[in-house]
Amino acid sequence: MAARLPDALPLNGPQGRRPGRPESGLSGLVSAVEGMVETGTGLLDRQAQDEAGRLMTTFQADFQARAAERAAAYDGSAPGFALAEANQFDRDFSAFEATAGGDALTRKALRERRDQARGTYAAGAIEIESRARANIVTLRRAAVDEQALATPQLAFGEGYIAGVAPLYDRFDGSDPEAFVPGVLSAFDAATAQARETVPERLRPRFDAWAGGERAKEAAKALAHREAREDAAVATTAADTLRLASNQTLRDPSRYDANAAIVETAIAALPAALRDRVAAGARQDLAVAYIQGLSQLKQGDEAKRQIASGRFDGIIEPEVVARLVVAMDRPTVADYMAKVEVKDRVESAVASRTTGGQGAQVSVGEV
Repeated sequence: MAARLPDALPLNGPQGRRPGRPESGLSGLVSAVEGMVETGTGLLDRQAQDEAGRLMTTFQADFQARAAERAAAYDGSAPGFALAEANQFDRDFSAFEATAGGDALTRKALRERRDQARGTYAAGAIEIESRARANIVTLRRAAVDEQALATPQLAFGEGYIAGVAPLYDRFDGSDPEAFVPGVLSAFDAATAQARETVPERLRPRFDAWAGGERAKEAAKALAHREAREDAAVATTAADTLRLASNQTLRDPSRYDANAAIVETAIAALPAALRDRVAAGARQDLAVAYIQGLSQLKQGDEAKRQIASGRFDGIIEPEVVARLVVAMDRPTVADYMAKVEVKDRVESAVASRTTGGQGAQVSVGEV
């Protein structure tokens, strides 16, 4: 009896397999092997990555130190710093890689890290160059601004000197209240004229500079005014002292009155001059008094005045000594009088020896 085919194939059987045949173990083995390979490859990759990381850390430590030194030395005066650093990185890394060793996976991982590090270093070098070059640009612009300010500042100086010089030359201390305002008026006129040439953006700086200069010129004018006032007072006092001394020399009886005038003149002097002038003025007047007495043939009276202590502390001891010596020394008039007497005596003697031919001179006449 012949076998009969089934009416239909079982639809629920395993797909891709013959119905009724048990599953083969080959696919499981392949899956197991693939897993082992994948595990081994992952382990190798991790080991390569770790070694590459260690090597890159070593390289970066050395490179960063030298890169920092180059960055500190870069002043931005010339462009190209970032490009030079990128090239330096490549050269240093190539030299390092040549001696680093390692298998293919390690070298591959190391290069990947190199690419990342190069980008980081390049960006940092660009930032350093940008900042340094920005400073150069800023300095250049500052130099331009300084030049733009220098021209009007110098122009101000020319105008101010021309305006203020006559005020200084003419001022003699006689009108002190008008001097300082006059100087500041000349300053303001010169400043206004120079300011017109200053660029608008620089006018605040020019105004600040001019304000400082104005204060300095005001102080200078004030000091000059006071010095000229002091000089005027000193000149007047000197004239008074000189006149008092000359008058006392001619007429010693005026000493007390003139001494009071001298004290008044001394009191009017500025404090800075008073102490320096007072002692000399008092001594000059006292010396004129002593010399006046001596010229009037009152040397004994002069010596008595000195001995009385009246001029102690007024006339210096060495000056007193010179005055006494001068009073004891014969004067020219004394010498001429003695010469005249000698000539008359000699004439009388000659007359007698020639038989009375010459003039007769009595003893009383001699």
